[in-house]
Amino acid sequence: MQVHFTTGNPALGADHLHRGSIHLTQAPQSLAERDYGQALPDANLRRATVALVGVPSRFVPTDVVELLAPFRNSVREIRIFRHAEPPRLPPSLCIVTIACSSKQNATEIYARLHGTTHREEHKLAMAFVQQVEWQSRPAPPPDGLCVVCLDRLDVSYHVVLTTACDHSFHAACLGRWSDAPCPVCRYLHASLASQATHCATCALGSEEQKSSDERRDLWVCVVCGFAGCSAGNPQESSHIRDHYDQTKHAYAVSVTSQLVWDFSGRNYVHRLVMDGESVDAADAQEHRKLEGLALEYTQLLRSQLARQRDVYEQRLAARAGGVVDAAAEARVADLRAEVRALERRAARDRKRLEATESDLKFLEEVSSALEGDAAAREADARNAEAELEKAKSDADRLARALEAKLDVAMSVCRVPVDLQRRVDGVRPSRRHRGACWSRRRPRRRRLEAGDDVAPPPAPAAPVAKSIKCVATGKLFPTMAAAQAYAAKTGRTDFEESTEECVPEPPPEDPEDDELYK
Repeated sequence: MQVHFTTGNPALGADHLHRGSIHLTQAPQSLAERDYGQALPDANLRRATVALVGVPSRFVPTDVVELLAPFRNSVREIRIFRHAEPPRLPPSLCIVTIACSSKQNATEIYARLHGTTHREEHKLAMAFVQQVEWQSRPAPPPDGLCVVCLDRLDVSYHVVLTTACDHSFHAACLGRWSDAPCPVCRYLHASLASQATHCATCALGSEEQKSSDERRDLWVCVVCGFAGCSAGNPQESSHIRDHYDQTKHAYAVSVTSQLVWDFSGRNYVHRLVMDGESVDAADAQEHRKLEGLALEYTQLLRSQLARQRDVYEQRLAARAGGVVDAAAEARVADLRAEVRALERRAARDRKRLEATESDLKFLEEVSSALEGDAAAREADARNAEAELEKAKSDADRLARALEAKLDVAMSVCRVPVDLQRRVDGVRPSRRHRGACWSRRRPRRRRLEAGDDVAPPPAPAAPVAKSIKCVATGKLFPTMAAAQAYAAKTGRTDFEESTEECVPEPPPEDPEDDELYK
């Protein structure tokens, strides 16, 4: 089954109208309300989208949203189309497609709603949607937001409803909008009822009149309700004239001007029933003026009533306020006392905070100063260690040099072994045994043949009597004094000397005492 449709606001022109067709697949009629899971249609008939066909325009969108409210967890998107198959399906009837989250949910909606009566004894006709074909598809919303709540149109979280004018909203937002015009283009679905009249012969309607080059008016027979068209004067050859020739129904009313034409009298009828005096009927323009005045009066009356209601509400509030003044004053006094207590507590806390901040600042300064001093102390310690290592190395080098020179001096001062043996071999005479050593030169024994004559001893090396500094010429009686002087002055050029070291008087500086110990 194929159903043609149109969308868009006709008031915006033919460029905003979009046409297409919907291919429907009817489900088995045996599908019951409670066993829809066991009586599912064939696999090729199952679809996740169902459609309400032939819905009167006065039921959209509010009644449709109310009808599908129990299935809001299953429905993802609702779209409204206008039928475009007059006279069987005129634009006053709509087709509503319902996109569900699954085929099971679509089958459930079909089983619950198909063939039921909603309002005014109107039975709902439903079918599964097989395919939707567009001749010219409308563009999606540029920002993808609902103009009512300014939230995103996401079918994962909200039911999106698209009206017959191709504008999308949240179904809940548009349901609260009631039957008001579209918030974007002011299109009113109920206005389709005024387009319900189509020529029964050529299916000419209001949209075709606006787009046609030849101006044709629609006329409705007052007797039987037959709709026919005419170009200008209905008395001339036209479809409504053909109806008069066939049925002799003499009166027809114009859809646009609401004037009645009398085919038998060949003129317009201003009053069908006369009570003796002829009264001219008011034209359509005057009728519109009266309607405007009535509307203006209604708005003025409504505003004045609202203002008077505010006055009465203020009086009632003032009267009710007098009863609770005492309790309110007591409550205000309690609140003021509580505020003062809180202010005192806040002042104490503020002082504590200031003291804590000052202590923290002082500790930060001390910490930074200590960090700087620690760095300086570390640098001084490193310098002292370096100087100590250098002094130790210099002292070791000086000690080795002095030890070498001392060994040389000791070797020079040592008595030759042979001479010592000779001295040890001379024994005192029997006369002088037990007595002191005589200073008399011993008597020489006459050499005999065969005696070994030792060569004369070599002259003894000069004996070192002091330690001399080469650079300064200063004499030191002992090696310890020379080492102390070297440690103090850093001198390393010392040698043994045969000069006699004359003791000097003690120095005034107590630090030099170590050199003369």
